[in-house]
Formats: sequence, C-alpha cells, structure tokens
Amino acid sequence: MPLAKDAPLKDITYKVIGVAIGIHNELGPGHPEEVYQRALEVKLPGADLSYEGQRPVQILLDETRLALYYLDFLVEERVIVEIKARSERMGRKDQWQVMKYFAATGYPVALWINFGPGRLEYHRLFPPRTITNHRKMKRLGDK
Repeated sequence: MPLAKDAPLKDITYKVIGVAIGIHNELGPGHPEEVYQRALEVKLPGADLSYEGQRPVQILLDETRLALYYLDFLVEERVIVEIKARSERMGRKDQWQVMKYFAATGYPVALWINFGPGRLEYHRLFPPRTITNHRKMKRLGDK
C-alpha cells in the first residue's frame, strides 16, 4: 500500500509498518495478540520510536468519567496503533473501534494492524470529517 503524499505523520507510520512487517516475517501468523503486542514493545525502540502501551483515554462529561478506553499503543505521542491477531480481514466493527479513539483524542492518524493472516494486513485511518469538524467548532466556541 503506497503512502499518500500528504498523509500526516507518514515518517512515523512508515517506520511502525516496517517494524510490524519484520515481526510478521519472523513470527508468522497464529500467535495470540499479546505475543505481537510484546514483540512491538521489543522492536519499536530499535526503530527509534517512543511508545506507550495500553495508553488509557478517559471520556469525561462535567468532570464525571463516562468511559475509559485503552489504546494498544500510542507511538511518538501522536499515532494510535491498534493491533489484532485474527484470520478475518478488517471490517466496519474494527473501524468503529478506531473511530471512537479519534473521537476521544486529538490524534490525526491511526494504524490498524492485523498479524493474523498469512500476509500482514494494515490500514492507515484518519478521523472522519464529522469528528474533525466537531473539534474545530468546539475550539472556536472555547475562544
């Protein structure tokens, strides 16, 4: 999959995808998600990428916590990385999971990586217009 020329943070996403491909080439499919999670934890620093695993994200309303999400990884404090290890390809339910992360954060890009198939599956995802427009309107209202 070629990178779009204007894709945000393409240098970081390119490195993460490269790390994931290397892990998949080495370990292959068939392991539980936790194995690939740990493999990324081991390999990301070698690609000069900082990360936080299982990053908590709170959803607040009037200082009351409504929900708590966990991002599999937050890389370089800017890129969401969601990983899976299953044989079926990405569907709408998977996209929804990442979309709720976009709604809860201000991050501009996410990688969805599936180690389950024989060939690594990955997608770069961006916040939908409804979320970015809401953020813009909220910022204007806060001024």
